[in-house]
Amino acid sequence: MDLRWHINTALAQIAIKFLKWSKWYDGYWNHWRGDIFNYAQKQGLHILPVHYYSPIPNTAELPTSVWNNQSELKGINLNIESGLELLTKLSTCYQQEYLKFPSEPINSDREYYLNNSAYGRGDAEILYSMIRHIKPKRIIEIGSGRTTLLISQAINQNKLENTSYSCDFLAIEPYPPEYLVPPPAEVTKMLPVQLQLVPIDQFTCLEENDILFIDSTHVASIGSDVVYEYLEILPRLASGVMVHIDDIFLPMNYPKKWIDEARFFWNEQYLLQAFLSFNQAFQVIMPTYALSKQYTEVFEACIPSCKEQKSSPSSFWIKKT
Repeated sequence: MDLRWHINTALAQIAIKFLKWSKWYDGYWNHWRGDIFNYAQKQGLHILPVHYYSPIPNTAELPTSVWNNQSELKGINLNIESGLELLTKLSTCYQQEYLKFPSEPINSDREYYLNNSAYGRGDAEILYSMIRHIKPKRIIEIGSGRTTLLISQAINQNKLENTSYSCDFLAIEPYPPEYLVPPPAEVTKMLPVQLQLVPIDQFTCLEENDILFIDSTHVASIGSDVVYEYLEILPRLASGVMVHIDDIFLPMNYPKKWIDEARFFWNEQYLLQAFLSFNQAFQVIMPTYALSKQYTEVFEACIPSCKEQKSSPSSFWIKKT
């Protein structure tokens, strides 16, 4: 590491020790801290005390049981057996197509490939196959990226199979990456805005076998997209709409290294679990993480590329009944 890194680290540590010494951060209620918070926020930082009122936990005090214990998922049926049956069916119909997914980009960065850091093995094959299988008339994608390329590829294949097929594909992404500018031809419209600004009637238009794809900020906070998704959008969906949610590890917790190393303090999974508990209006269709752990050999036979990765797929599919 270079000298600049060491200097910056030392200065940051001195500043933190000064804040501690000043006692401005003793307890949670301190009128001085409001000014510091506002100033820091303008600089792109949030400075808060370690406290049980904070949404960020004291990671040094988290017991090992947080990572080792499975939730009993009271009031939720993961439908593992029917999920396994669907996975086998998708594999039988579309494995020869998704086996052609390249590991690395071949012609350009505007084509989907497996070895990307955003949406990889297992999740990709299931998403592609699901679109090929149910042939949605509308897809709304909340959070665009590599999945936009993959969804476009599946739509295109449906069109090649049936020239009368069409799909209205709306992508919502406030920060579109360069490789999506311009978006693929299969994208009907891309909205570069925050989800919360999208009128609710965009989602009530979805019908049976249409897909709502969710891969947003993963954080439920005041005014966040996740709050809008679970409290406003999902309850209004029509019967038969398929919903995809990414990075769900039920019945386990989020991966320990995400907290210890990456410092991701996501909480969407907890909101999803609460939403599904004793909720007869939604049915679990494909709990990918649980399937990959409970039936590893079958899962890898259906999706051979998963043998080549250490991380587990984590997409989660539900359906409005």
